[in-house]
Formats: sequence, structure tokens, C-alpha cells
Amino acid sequence: MEKIIYISSKEIGGLTSISRLGNSEVFLKELESVDFHFILFSTLYQSGTNYFQLDLNALPPEILNNPFWKNKFIDIDRSTFKTSLVKSAEILKTNFDFKLDETYRAPQAFYFQDYFTSLFYSTETGIPFVNPDFADSKSFDFLESRMSKELFVAIKNLNSLIQTNDISTITPQYSMLKKDVRRFEDIVESTLYRNYQSSLMLLDEEPNKLKAVKKEIQVNALKLHQKYTGNLDIKNMGFNFLKANKKVADLFLNKPSSVFGDFVIETIEKLVTGKRKVTFYKVEEANFMLLWANRIGELTQKGGANKLSEFLKKYEEDKNNR
Repeated sequence: MEKIIYISSKEIGGLTSISRLGNSEVFLKELESVDFHFILFSTLYQSGTNYFQLDLNALPPEILNNPFWKNKFIDIDRSTFKTSLVKSAEILKTNFDFKLDETYRAPQAFYFQDYFTSLFYSTETGIPFVNPDFADSKSFDFLESRMSKELFVAIKNLNSLIQTNDISTITPQYSMLKKDVRRFEDIVESTLYRNYQSSLMLLDEEPNKLKAVKKEIQVNALKLHQKYTGNLDIKNMGFNFLKANKKVADLFLNKPSSVFGDFVIETIEKLVTGKRKVTFYKVEEANFMLLWANRIGELTQKGGANKLSEFLKKYEEDKNNR
């Protein structure tokens, strides 16, 4: 069974931006270059993902045409994406305070709409999605003042459906990706890796045997790590899915009018009847703001505060010259 995951253009665009900034002249005087796209795809690939569904137009040519990755990218279903985007926009139009949001140093409207778009897209297609920003109910609390009361309560109800499990996954060390990509390819072609990947597939095929499946994944991950020590790391990845039941669905379905509208009622009905399930992964390698903060920290640590000042000055100059 081949596994596919949806990655929104927000994540891809964010990685493109920090790749450009984080590999600018000031950074490369002190640090080695970093390919943030390669890190994300490699992490997901060695966590059991075979294909990536995303907007091909958003990918930089160097990663889109990479010999190893180019056949693993699938373009989005544009009709479903457009429908999902319209649905999310309708929700926020009357239930989110855009003016208040703009007064904060870090406006969240764009991230919030992207989350809903991915959620609806995943529900319609059955494809899991990357969700670095809103992986649990607590993630929404700081936005309460910017939402209508109805929307905030509805989100809390919806997120009470989430079941979270940490699974042991193998991730490639960046030093290997940077210096020996062929080594990465050798690992993913090995028998040990195929055994590890097969056990990851059981997450979808054997949902009622989760404890046993997680144990098998852990054992195979440890075997793979032991064989390729120095090339791989073991880390826990948040594997989350929305599990609907009649009691929770009634929080939405019994309302004469839902803040989410008929399309979300339809989503909940699909979840309850088992026609759809929604799975998402909290992947740090997709959180471009966190990655950017880490890159800034590396520059400051290696070159001192003066290097950061030099970068900011150069950035402002370049912005003014555009």
C-alpha cells in the first residue's frame, strides 16, 4: 500500500523563503548551506510516506527536478482545493476579526485559513496532511479573542475528536543528506528499511491493533538505526487523527444552524459513518518559522550579534531596492 501526504503551499512557500534567506551571503560566510525542502521530504519519506501531494507550481525547480524526488510528487486536486479554500474563507469571513488580527506582531489569519483548507481537503480526499501549527486543541487558545464565540466553541468540540499517538520514526541526519545523498538512497532501498516501512503501513491497515503496531514500528526503527548508526536518528512524530462518534457529532448536528455551515456538518457525518477519516502529522521540519528561528540562532552563535545585524541591514537594503 502506497502512502501519500498532502503539504500545503504555505509550508512549501515558507521553506522556499527561509531557504533563500538562510542561504544568503551573510549566512554562508559562517554556516554551510541548508536545503530545507530536502530535509522535510526526507523526514516524511523515512517516516513511511511514498508520495507528496502539493501544488507543483510552488516547488523550486531544483527539488522538483531532483532525480530522487521528481517521481514522488503529485499535483493537487485543484477542484477539491478550490472548494476547500472557499469553505474556509466563508467560515472566517463572519467569525474571525481580521482587523484585530492585524494589530498583532504575528497575524494568524493566513495560517488559520490554511489549516481549515487542509482539513477540508483531507476530509474530501482521505489524504493525511502536514499540520505544524494547530496539532491540538491548545494551539487555538491564543486566538480566542480573534474568533467569534461560536467558532471557538465549535473548534474545541471538533478538536475533542483528536486522538494523538507518538510513533518512533527514523529521520536522516542532515550531515548525510548534505554530503552523501547516495547513502540515503542505499538505506531506503535496504531490506531493513522495507521492513520498517511495511510496519508503518499497518497504522492505516490495522487501526484496532495500534499498541502492537507501534511496538513493531519501534522494533524495526531500532534495527534500522543500529545498522546505520551515524546516518540516522530516531525521533517521535505526532500521529493524529480525528475519530468521530455520535455523541460528539451531536454537538454539531443538533444545531439548527452551524457556525461551520452545511459543509462541515457533511464532514462530521462522513467521519461518523466511517466514510472518511482525517489524519495529520505534526512535523517540526515543516514549521518554517521554527526552522528560521533556529537558523538565526546558529548564525548568532557562530558569528555573534554583529552578523545578525549585518544580515538585517542587507535585508532592508535589498527590500528597498526591489
